[in-house]
Amino acid sequence: SRFFDKGVVYGKWWDGNELPQSIDFPTRPPWSSADTEAEVNKREERYLKKYLATMDSTHKNLNMFERNLEVWRQLWRVVETSDVVGIVIDARHPLFHTPTSLVNYVTKTLKKPAFLIMNKIDLVPDTVVTSWEEYFSKVFPDLPLIRFTCHPNSETVTLEINSSQFRKQRRRATKKKSDFLTPGEQKKGCRRRRRRRHHSHEEKEKE
Repeated sequence: SRFFDKGVVYGKWWDGNELPQSIDFPTRPPWSSADTEAEVNKREERYLKKYLATMDSTHKNLNMFERNLEVWRQLWRVVETSDVVGIVIDARHPLFHTPTSLVNYVTKTLKKPAFLIMNKIDLVPDTVVTSWEEYFSKVFPDLPLIRFTCHPNSETVTLEINSSQFRKQRRRATKKKSDFLTPGEQKKGCRRRRRRRHHSHEEKEKE
């Protein structure tokens, strides 16, 4: 369900222009091309164990993904091999999905360009998205923010999309309507289309 349909009042609930304190994430231990795979793996295992021991002494609620070495290995390698990094945040709760430590690591330590993708903007009013854009422009002035949604509709922030695009979308949706019919309904639809084609052929022959 969409929040704006329930009469929820949105406002700027943050105070100041800073993000909440973010927990540091484990950065990849130093390595070189001269290292063997076994040496790299052992070094990463030792490093994560030390990191988790430190976190467990201060944060007791680390989840299973944060304790999984393979998750961190994927993140390390993706960030290292990427030319630019896109971070997806949910428009319903952007702060929850904005890893400040990762943003700082990518932009300040690795010196790589990055940008934020605010996803699911169709689920909140346009005023909320605009407010978050203002907020992030102050917190991360060098970090572009892009609006995105897979389900544009005329009731939300996508109002600026011209009506012809919505008509095209509706036509495409109508063409695919048979995908959501039962087998029996699809058969009936096929029979009706065959009858219409048959009648049109008869009319052409009479002419």
